[in-house]
Amino acid sequence: MRYSIYSSVKELIEYATAANPSAPVDTSRVRNLYVKLDEARFFFDEGVIAFINDVCATAEAYFNLRSERAVANPDDTQNWIWLADQLASCPKRLRDLYAAAPAAFESSLRFDQVTTKKSRDIAKR
Repeated sequence: MRYSIYSSVKELIEYATAANPSAPVDTSRVRNLYVKLDEARFFFDEGVIAFINDVCATAEAYFNLRSERAVANPDDTQNWIWLADQLASCPKRLRDLYAAAPAAFESSLRFDQVTTKKSRDIAKR
């Protein structure tokens, strides 16, 4: 279950950053990922949950900005500049979170039997 949640974090980030910003958001897919990620509170400590919440909040902000841009007045230069800045920063933040995900989940996803065996094998050398 823990690895499934980790995979869902990565899937949400991949979906948000790979999707065409002009295309509509697949709300059903995103909702299913959010439901899966909500289960993390049963399996992970506060640090991992905070990381997941950061991913969800950033993805949600990005989806909302995309929707806002779709209805924004193109003649409102200040708003367009602000939207462009925000729309550029969200995917960058999501890519940074993607890169940080293995470290955030490392202690929760390690397999003690493998880690212990590996440590014994190294000690024998």
